[in-house]
Amino acid sequence: MNYSNAARPFFTTHFLTCAGMLQVAAVCAGVFGFVASANADTNNFVLGWGYNGNGQSSPIPAAANSNVKAIVCGNVHTVALKNVGSVLAWGYNGNGQCLGTDANGYPITSIPTGASVQILGQVLTGVSAIASGVYHTVAVKNDGTVIAWGDNGNGKCLGTDASGNPLSSYATGQPVKIMGQVLTGVTAIASGQQTTIALKDGGVIAWGSNQYGQCTVPNSAKSNVSHIAGGYYHTIAVKNDGTVIAWGDNGNGQCLGTDSTGSPLTSTPSGQQVKLAGQILTGVAQIVGGSSNCMALKSDGTVVGWGDNSSGKCMGTDLYGNRISSTPNGQPVKLAGQLLTGVRQIACGEYYTLVLKNDGTVVGWGSNNYGQCLGTSTVNGESPITSTPNGQPAQLLGKVLSGVTQIAAGWAHTIALKPFLDCNGNGLDDFFDIRDYGAADLNKDGVPDICQGAIDYNTTSPTLGVPTANVAANYTFTNLVMPDNFADVPVTIVARGDFDAANEYLTVKVDGVNMQRVFETGGINCSVGNNTTTVTIAYATFARAVAVGQLTITLLPSPAVTASECGTGFMTVQMKYLGIGATSDCNNNGLLDTRDIGANPALDCNGNGHLDACEMAANALLDCNLNGRLDSCDIDDGAPDDDADTHPDQCQYDKGDLDLSGIVDSGDFSILLLYYGEVNPPFGDFDGSGMIDSGDASVMLLNYGTVTWP
Repeated sequence: MNYSNAARPFFTTHFLTCAGMLQVAAVCAGVFGFVASANADTNNFVLGWGYNGNGQSSPIPAAANSNVKAIVCGNVHTVALKNVGSVLAWGYNGNGQCLGTDANGYPITSIPTGASVQILGQVLTGVSAIASGVYHTVAVKNDGTVIAWGDNGNGKCLGTDASGNPLSSYATGQPVKIMGQVLTGVTAIASGQQTTIALKDGGVIAWGSNQYGQCTVPNSAKSNVSHIAGGYYHTIAVKNDGTVIAWGDNGNGQCLGTDSTGSPLTSTPSGQQVKLAGQILTGVAQIVGGSSNCMALKSDGTVVGWGDNSSGKCMGTDLYGNRISSTPNGQPVKLAGQLLTGVRQIACGEYYTLVLKNDGTVVGWGSNNYGQCLGTSTVNGESPITSTPNGQPAQLLGKVLSGVTQIAAGWAHTIALKPFLDCNGNGLDDFFDIRDYGAADLNKDGVPDICQGAIDYNTTSPTLGVPTANVAANYTFTNLVMPDNFADVPVTIVARGDFDAANEYLTVKVDGVNMQRVFETGGINCSVGNNTTTVTIAYATFARAVAVGQLTITLLPSPAVTASECGTGFMTVQMKYLGIGATSDCNNNGLLDTRDIGANPALDCNGNGHLDACEMAANALLDCNLNGRLDSCDIDDGAPDDDADTHPDQCQYDKGDLDLSGIVDSGDFSILLLYYGEVNPPFGDFDGSGMIDSGDASVMLLNYGTVTWP
């Protein structure tokens, strides 16, 4: 799908993020604004999601898979700045905004394939900063001059002549001129819908369309400005003191903010400071412009918005996930009713807002019809997550995206920058190894398991026969390894059979102990398809199986399951998890766990390859009596475990669970009464008085209910 100005006259602009920065809030002016950075080159790669009608979000050109230092978005095109100072762009190219100009200055409008931008037929180099409007792209060169290409309506690519009239030639690629003189000394660049904005010597310069006065810079923005940004028809500047000046179209109060009653201040801007709830906005570290709104990142990591609040893009969501659609009045953004904090960068799309958090995750709110806020799942391959955003971090293929260093937003597509990591040295980023080439990442930490010295345990049983009433099917897993990160272990059960009634189910047993029933509700008959579910084996239970060397799963169909109803029936079990690797150093002492255990086998009393101290640190339930020794080892050494719950019985006795039912209840009080008054009893003296009395009953009352420990 291609777009032109004539076909879509109201395509809004939501464009620039920062290029090459480490501390975004300190240097970035936002989606429509950019402050040039002098940071060292970084080896990053580009990811994208959301609307993709022109290939702007996927596939990413191979040249953008490494050594990228900055990203920006136009409406439906994406731009990347490489470490070497060249520029790549992809997506809609009807005005040459992606590929640049030929030797005569005319737009190169062929379909982008990842080639570097050319200006006057030569590869553009020496670029330090980039920005993008709807259909034009802008670059600041190392010498402080500005080059722009694409749609030059109103002279936004070439500037103005000596009389101040737009240089509106179709051919572009010459350095921008202002009043007929080449513009130099530019330190930041930004774009609006039909404008280009520059920062020079702390003052704002703007050129292009001035329909709403967005290029008529007020005196208050001609000095002491630190950041700049552009909206659809408005221009924004942050002053050195953290206040904000905006001018141009103010139909929604996007330039002036709101009065003390919360009503938009819609008078013609004349250089006044933005107010919210009638108070001057201060403490702004970063600003971005949307179609008819502004978003500001404050120095405390919170975000405020004002102007048009369509889709709740200025204010977020309430406790119930509903968009907060009231008029913005200076309230910080909330997501799921909670104050949004810990933000380091912001970006605006047409009807959505994005933030990059300090933890490297990306969160969006507002319109999400293309998944531009939430990313993609693995449903039907790769599908956009189009539910209403409510503070959830963006995902790619169902995995939370983290480690992001920059973000940018277009009309409805999102672009992110991540550091290039190649743990296995195959020339591909770890992300692509996992997403495109099937590298296992069972713990979903974004690093191929093989790089962590981990063992991927993945075994599926053969088919275990047609589900038949009361006929058990068994499968024994062998060669088990301990799960990494002390995790519980999932077992997937797939069965086709007679499971379409509440009394038709499978009982799952682990080493002969009933675990749970499956397919009891929601099961389907074999004529409809397969039943699939996952059950989880607790780490403590699994650790005992590893010590033995095997674990048996039993599937027992209920009496109502009729084999004759499903001649094609079957059952299978699969165990797939990330196992501990030979390179584990769980106690971070600089020595492999295998060396620690080899030097002192007592550190691994159950012989499962994990240091006992690490297991207990990760899960205090493994040492119920707090004796510094795993419960399983206490039992192996003779501590009674009559109820086979993997904990010494004494732990339950000490809590008042005298009948080992797992609950302190009336049955336990009955037992206590039988021994009431006994001196120096073997159990039940909870208060240490030397005899069973009312004090012990009081202690039991404190523990009444389900037994928990330690």
